[in-house]
Amino acid sequence: MITFLNKRQLGFILDINQEDARARMCNAWANSKKEKQHAQWAIDEKTGKQKHKVKDDYPDAMSIEVLSAELNLPNLQSMVNDIHDNFLTRPGTKKWILCDYPEKQLETKRQHEVHVPPALKSLLPQPSLEIIQKEWTKRFNIKQI
Repeated sequence: MITFLNKRQLGFILDINQEDARARMCNAWANSKKEKQHAQWAIDEKTGKQKHKVKDDYPDAMSIEVLSAELNLPNLQSMVNDIHDNFLTRPGTKKWILCDYPEKQLETKRQHEVHVPPALKSLLPQPSLEIIQKEWTKRFNIKQI
């Protein structure tokens, strides 16, 4: 069972940018420790403008329990478990990963190399990844996920 998430995974689950997910993680961590949050958006040294990158010294991966409590996501663990256990059994997500996603990637990249999004890959069990690989090979002649 997955009990920790990084910014990529949280961003994928919440369907938000990973730096926005990281900012939420920093707030959650500080709140859980009852301390002042000291993460900040990085500043571009050349232009002096704010970059869309969070600068912090908090842990890269955080407990789902902490994130769930502090981000008011009481069913976060259930969401993670559902992705892990049922991603290829729900018709919508199955169609997306087996058909829609690789078609779009092949269309936009114009090459025969498509990879499962890293956040999703880290949330799925190996048998699910093998099913995706087998289907992509059969349908699109994609040899590596």
